[in-house]
Amino acid sequence: MTGAPNDSADDAKNAVALVNAARIRQAETLESVGRLAGGIAHDFNNLLTSILGYSELLDDQLRLRGNVRAERSDLKEIRRAAERARELTHRLLAFSRSVPGRPRAVELRQVVIGMQRLLRKFVPPEVEIVFNVSDQCGYVMFDPTQLEQVLVSLSVNACDAMPAGGTLTIAADGREINDRATLVGQVIGTSVIGRGSYVELSVADTGRGMEADFVQRAFEPFMTTNVSSQGLGLSTVYGLVTRAGGVVMVDSAPGVGTTVRVLLPLVHEATEDTVPEHVLDVRGGNQTILLAEDDADVRALNVRTLREAGYEVLEAEDGNVAIEIAAQPGLHIDILMTDIVMPGRNGWEVAEAIQAQRPEILVLYVSGFAPTSLTPTNLPDGGIQFLPKPFTPMTLLHRLRQMIDSAPKRPE
Repeated sequence: MTGAPNDSADDAKNAVALVNAARIRQAETLESVGRLAGGIAHDFNNLLTSILGYSELLDDQLRLRGNVRAERSDLKEIRRAAERARELTHRLLAFSRSVPGRPRAVELRQVVIGMQRLLRKFVPPEVEIVFNVSDQCGYVMFDPTQLEQVLVSLSVNACDAMPAGGTLTIAADGREINDRATLVGQVIGTSVIGRGSYVELSVADTGRGMEADFVQRAFEPFMTTNVSSQGLGLSTVYGLVTRAGGVVMVDSAPGVGTTVRVLLPLVHEATEDTVPEHVLDVRGGNQTILLAEDDADVRALNVRTLREAGYEVLEAEDGNVAIEIAAQPGLHIDILMTDIVMPGRNGWEVAEAIQAQRPEILVLYVSGFAPTSLTPTNLPDGGIQFLPKPFTPMTLLHRLRQMIDSAPKRPE
């Protein structure tokens, strides 16, 4: 009997060790899945660059002909499908953490409506899904893809809490916080809800609910309310929301269900005066562009686009070849356009090597990944010129024209 206390202590230590090991395995699994998703998205963005690019070139040719309305309509559907695929790859990159957040004024109502089809696909058939979306939601400052990630994570977690079925209710509306406002539930973390106008996103389930003392723990890293959860974790939701200046509240009780409310500050819709790309001046001049791109299809498309616009183009199938070309004496090069992810030397290394010999050269980086995925520590103070894949020929020509026009004038 004297050994019983020690045995209990050992059992507790073993239990803690098992939990920690499970959390490490979960983190490693998520990291592996994230890398896989990022790699797939990167390769798919190369394919989409070709699909969107050649579709645009073909549409330009058809526009000059008569009686081809049906053909252009079919081509429009191809491009529309490719645009949907582009959004899908952006979500994959967001999941893999390979794309940084790009907050902008986004209407919550449109985000929820746009996600309805996807949400209905992964919600189990035994769970009824109800949408209550107000026309008065308003705008919030948030990266649209990350806002979708918040909605998906909360919905997945809610479905996990209803293994035998139930009702998932997703609602969005405006909310005023003042002395008369009634707040229900626990505020997660140390956030403080100040007075003002908010937009509220709520996800409610009719599942088993949580004890009051477990609510805060549910938002800790690696914690999940269900061991088979497929979501990215409530801690991810908390991190994204608080970085956007928002607050997470939870109202839950055993046997009753759980409602998670996300309150985000209301912002005014951002209005930008934009000019359609097809009316912008994208003419090339007498500039010479060194193009470093390892994907043969994308390289061929870009070479055709640049040469038809009037540029002189030097092709390189990888970084080492680009450096060899740039080292040739007497060769004039105005712009280096380089993919970031290439075999051998990546785009950062290529640019550094070439700029060491040609400090005046302009550099345009392109990639299916975000530039931060391989960002070096010695970037110039003024930042970089970056064009994400997939892009269209017109987008590429527009960006190059902007670079050339804004570059310091070189002495004759």
